Amino acid sequence: MIRDVFFKEAATERNAWKLRSVSAGEKSPKPVELKRKAPDLKSAEYVSGQAPVIGPEWGMTSVHVQAGWYREFRLVPSGAGRFCIETKGEIAVKIAVVGATGEVGRMMTRVLQERNVRPGEISFFASARSAGGEVEFYGQKHRVKELTEESMRERYDYLLFSAGAAVSRQFAPVAAEAGSVVIDNSSAFRMDPGIPLVVPEINGDILRGYGKGIVANPNCSTIQMVLGLYRVHERYGIRSIVVSTYQSVSGAGRNGMNELEDQMRGHIAPKKFVKQIHLNVVPQIGSLLENGFTDEEMKMVNETRKILRDPDISVWPTTVRVPVLYCHSESILTETRKPFDLQGIEAALEASEHVIFSRDMFTPLDVAGTDLTYVGRIRAFDDTRFLMWNVADNIRVGAATNAVRILLKHGELN
Repeated sequence: MIRDVFFKEAATERNAWKLRSVSAGEKSPKPVELKRKAPDLKSAEYVSGQAPVIGPEWGMTSVHVQAGWYREFRLVPSGAGRFCIETKGEIAVKIAVVGATGEVGRMMTRVLQERNVRPGEISFFASARSAGGEVEFYGQKHRVKELTEESMRERYDYLLFSAGAAVSRQFAPVAAEAGSVVIDNSSAFRMDPGIPLVVPEINGDILRGYGKGIVANPNCSTIQMVLGLYRVHERYGIRSIVVSTYQSVSGAGRNGMNELEDQMRGHIAPKKFVKQIHLNVVPQIGSLLENGFTDEEMKMVNETRKILRDPDISVWPTTVRVPVLYCHSESILTETRKPFDLQGIEAALEASEHVIFSRDMFTPLDVAGTDLTYVGRIRAFDDTRFLMWNVADNIRVGAATNAVRILLKHGELN
């Protein structure tokens, strides 16, 4: 396999090839190191390790880097300042998607392809009711198999779970015991102190050395909020967060979307939601708890503290369902421990990975279908509290894309 590439900079700093990497939608390329000795740019021998797959679509000023697993790679000059990365010996990574026919499972399959993850073997699992259908992956049809404990005793390099907490509690430990890395999208294991809860841009380092077991994917509304705040926390320390969410019906799965669409056609009787959702907002997501909060709200409290590694952050959430198909929106009031100016907050946001700080107006219709968290409307009356608006695609950023980013980060670190 050969990919032709442009070099952004012919540097051999710290004996590493340095490339400039961008993902679709990113504004500022960031350096990626291919860790190998490189005395010059004239030739290179094959070396073992993880090589990138590179495409020239970004022109002379940058290159597009996506992770892939290869046993060996080398750089080959091809004239006029161009080089090729030649790879051989692809490692037969074995992946499965559990809950493959659901809204998030289908998106996981799509994001794997968008990120150029090419496993040597892939399987798709669902409940007995949904088994027997087909999923297309890189143009090939795959039959969806029934999820059983026996099937989970087969070892996979990565299992992407999105089948609900009850299913995860039954099957994920079986898969982990078999030696698989299970990336679980449910709430089943998030607050288990022995299981990493990961947003790779923030705390992906904890995956290093985690050879097998369960990795928890956080709640959708938590992911986009902490992506918009983690650099602020690093620079100023966060004392408290007051957040009101405006969460789309796709957060309740295909049934939630169907209920909104049915009500738009006049079939009003609520089933998935506690009140009519069409032409309405419903200030309850999940079950009401004894403390007056919902379980959705308590996820935001507890998960934020765990991901940011700070149990002292006070989080005050109100989660609201709105009649929007895709994207969650959040109004966030943040209080910091150190004083700031707005330019400093904006700089922190601009330094955040996979976050777009925008002074333009943006809404769910603008953001749906992207893998970025959009933040804006930054404003303050004093130097320790500020407000922001935050929008992200809940099925992608809040679920499938974060799961695939966990997979890629784990592969990079291990």
